[in-house]
Order: sequence, then C-alpha cells, then structure tokens
Amino acid sequence: MHRRALLTGSAAALVAGAAGCLGEIGSTSSARAKNTERELALVEQESIPDEYGFSIDVTLLEETVTEDQSARLEVRTTNEGDERALSVGEAGCSLFNRSRGGSDDPEGLWLYRHIDHLERVDGRWVEDRDADEGRTFTTQGCPPRAYDPGESIVTEYEVWHDFQVEGYFEPGTYHWSQRVSGWDDPDARWDADKAVSLEWGFALRVSNPDS
Repeated sequence: MHRRALLTGSAAALVAGAAGCLGEIGSTSSARAKNTERELALVEQESIPDEYGFSIDVTLLEETVTEDQSARLEVRTTNEGDERALSVGEAGCSLFNRSRGGSDDPEGLWLYRHIDHLERVDGRWVEDRDADEGRTFTTQGCPPRAYDPGESIVTEYEVWHDFQVEGYFEPGTYHWSQRVSGWDDPDARWDADKAVSLEWGFALRVSNPDS
C-alpha cells in the first residue's frame, strides 16, 4: 500500500484558507445549541503513480455540518491515457458505496450517495436506526468498467455519522481506503492476472467549532 500523502504547500494552504472562510453561525443557532455543528477538512489523499494511467481525486464540496445540511464530497476517477478498464464503476459499483462506505481508521463516519434518501435523527446526520441493528446489502457483482480516453466517473457523497458508533462526528481524522485495479487492455479486464492494483484512500479531519 502506498503511504498516505499529506497535503502540503499550496494545497494545504488552500484547504486551510477554505476552512477559514466558512460563514459563522450565531451562538444562538439551534445547531450550536444541540452541539451538532462540525467543520470538516480534507487533509490527506493517496497519490497514484503516473504509470497506472488513471487518477482519483476527492473534493470537499460542503465543509460544514449543521442540522440543515451535512458535509458533501465528490470522488472523481479519471482515465488519464488510452482506453482502459478500471474496477471503479457507477451507482452500486462506485468507490466507497454500500458496505464500503464506512471509515476504517477509526470507525465512526459513513459515506452515503447524495441521491440516496434516508431517514435521520432530528437535527443529526445519523440514520434513525437502533445502534445494535446490523447492515445488510444485496449481493451485487461489479465487473470492471471500460473507460474512454480522458473519461471521468464522479460520485457525490454526504458524510454521516455511523449509527452503530457512539457519539456524533467526534473530532479527529478519519480514513477511507479501497483497492482499485486497472487493465491497460479493456478486453482483458476479466483476467485478474493482467490487472495492476493498488490501495487508494483519503482522510477527513473533523473539528467542533465550539471546542
């Protein structure tokens, strides 16, 4: 697995600058009163060597969690070269979807596709379910997808608290990772021996503006 690459230099300054420009919410707001407001920052992304021929980028679209909105991000997978196949697909086959949505280090946050409509606890971005409920997912095969030169797949997610974990958007740094495979010859995408694979991931830092 490639070592996680910290955002440095101008990229880190950009993230810090964006976080500094967040609009203030008054101290009397119900979000603050319920201690549900959080601020998120993108602090790490794995780098993918050029020889793999594709890139994956995370962009934080909404950095503030309030009772009216959650943080949002997009994951963009781009074929940087000739036609190839990648294990990253769409809908249920997108990165970090379904059973792969939970942060792995530590547990506590979950990514849901922005188009999904879930029941949540009033004022809190956590599924309205008992903590001891298990998660079940339908069996779904995800064949590698052929990408045209320069083609991108973009999936937008909302960041929620994991209903199976105590607390609520506990401050700290949360990591997600998943293995991604590519085939230079799309016709060979059914042959695992011809794939090149790597573990790719990113991290978000959660902070409490009341702290």
